[in-house]
Amino acid sequence: MASYKYIDMKTTTDLRLEYVTLSWNYNFPSEIETAIEDDYVVNPHLYDEESLERVKLLLLLDSHTPPELALEVAKFKHPKKP
Repeated sequence: MASYKYIDMKTTTDLRLEYVTLSWNYNFPSEIETAIEDDYVVNPHLYDEESLERVKLLLLLDSHTPPELALEVAKFKHPKKP
């Protein structure tokens, strides 16, 4: 008899709601908010509180940051030190 592993597949709506919860305390410009939310739906494993903090810091340094740069900064992960 075949054994099946259950895979938790989230819908796009589930992922968007998850992103809203994660980003609730941030007030990003609409272009950046939309870009991050859309990318979160495709790559949720790349985003956490730390990634949104990096975008917040970037916007403090330059309020005219393009969405593409904000996405790169959000996805950047520092290598762990041994």
